[in-house]
Amino acid sequence: MVREFLGGYDATLFTGGHTHTQQMRRLGNSWYFNPGSVSLAYNWELSDPAHGHIRVDPWADYAIVTSEGACLGITFRHVPFNVNELARIIRASGRPYAEEAIAIYMK
Repeated sequence: MVREFLGGYDATLFTGGHTHTQQMRRLGNSWYFNPGSVSLAYNWELSDPAHGHIRVDPWADYAIVTSEGACLGITFRHVPFNVNELARIIRASGRPYAEEAIAIYMK
């Protein structure tokens, strides 16, 4: 499916998102990677999306791309954050459905 979206493009490295999970795939002579999600790193083992049950891990995912000459490097990172502080901020914001937003971080 990814190849269908990237058809006609010629590059060494492609990036994209949507799945909220870090991944890297070989696509012919190219590489595709997903850096993850800064605020919604899905935990597929604890989630049941078919029944509206989503759980996320308490860290921010991102990737660092480096290049040196013809060599590329990709480093995936996870940075933990304080879920209790996030919950406090969400509650103080006055946003609707605050408790539902907080619940996805609680195991």
